[in-house]
Amino acid sequence: MRKSTVFGTAVKGKRAAWSSRPDAAAGDALSTTFMVMEPDEIEEFCRRHPDVPAMIILDAEEGRKEEILRFGRWDELVSG
Repeated sequence: MRKSTVFGTAVKGKRAAWSSRPDAAAGDALSTTFMVMEPDEIEEFCRRHPDVPAMIILDAEEGRKEEILRFGRWDELVSG
């Protein structure tokens, strides 16, 4: 079970988060941070830091399917 590094409680609502950085440690740190941030906070972070792309998978809830959200230049990064 994933634990929140901020509060020590399980992260709810997200299955996974990714970020891409030239430095693997920075990418890992941002990915972990995105697990505890709300989607609107991630969107704002990526807007303020245009070189930081992010992608998260939201858990399925209340009849809603699992959802993939991309922020920043994620699509440019993947399409090459």
